[in-house]
Amino acid sequence: MITAIAWKNVWRNKSRSLTVISAVAVGVFAGVFSIAAMNSSVVQRIDAAVNQELSHIQINNKDFRSTGNIQDTILNYDSVVGLLNSVNGVESVTGRLIVRGIASTAVKSTGVEITGIDVKKEKQMFTLSDKLIPGTGTYFESDTKFNTAFIGEKLAKELNIIRYVLTPDDFIILAKEKVPVTVTRKLEPITGKRFISDKKFTKTIEGLLDPSEIKKYGLKIKEAAWSFREGSKFILTFLDINEMQTGAAFRVCGIYRTNNDLFEVSSVFVPASELRELTGLKEGVFHRIIIRLDNNEITNVMTLQLREAFPGLEVMSWKEIQPDLAMISDMMQQIYGITTVRLNIKRSILLS
Repeated sequence: MITAIAWKNVWRNKSRSLTVISAVAVGVFAGVFSIAAMNSSVVQRIDAAVNQELSHIQINNKDFRSTGNIQDTILNYDSVVGLLNSVNGVESVTGRLIVRGIASTAVKSTGVEITGIDVKKEKQMFTLSDKLIPGTGTYFESDTKFNTAFIGEKLAKELNIIRYVLTPDDFIILAKEKVPVTVTRKLEPITGKRFISDKKFTKTIEGLLDPSEIKKYGLKIKEAAWSFREGSKFILTFLDINEMQTGAAFRVCGIYRTNNDLFEVSSVFVPASELRELTGLKEGVFHRIIIRLDNNEITNVMTLQLREAFPGLEVMSWKEIQPDLAMISDMMQQIYGITTVRLNIKRSILLS
């Protein structure tokens, strides 16, 4: 009976009721859509951090992260890994060598973190190999006698390994991308001219095109002009086990692209065997242990458990390594709660 009376009351003033219903419906839809969009962004960033950069848990020598000293390695590495492999919830484990140094070419140099990895294990544990930019090589699969390195696109641009040049074939590509002939004609004066940096190429096309054309077609033009010579060489310089400066020439085996510019510009990956030979570090010695779990939900519990098991080592979850990302994740949970309460209030208003 109450339902019947309420239904009649709703349609007593159709204009008012439809306005309220529409307002509530739009509000609910907007709230759900906004939360879904934010949640998707956060989940993607966490997924990238865990699957491409950090993994779930890392173990270091207690002094290593603060000092970066090459001698601060993990003692009894084999016994630690043996115990980790017997823990329920641990999916896979691998060791890393971490050396801080300088990457340089003939024209530029920048500070980087050089990571020596077990290539096969890392490919199983991480998805970074899937981020290889087509046409830039492979993920350590090329047969070469030279030292090899897998680097980020931002670092390749920083070192001027990536350059820009527009060829006649590129103009065909731009036509297929529906860039107007009126735009491509303005670019003809720089056909075949090589630009050693993104900044110089951008400045040049800004002088040839209108701001509206840059905004609409600038990215497509850069993608078409993007140039890389496979096997490009650069120098890595760092300290060895005796704290003497050493280094070697490395060839770029491939270039990866992620959504994390800082990671791209600072992270260089090389085979652990090559880094050992250059630093003098013995076989079986590592600076860091990377742990992948069965699922992300048990990360906090497993971190506490492993911290108790290895009191002499530094055990950190991805949330502790990147607290800003953890804060965003926690903030989203709070937003979920607030939004749920607001939606329930609007639902109650609609029903009343």
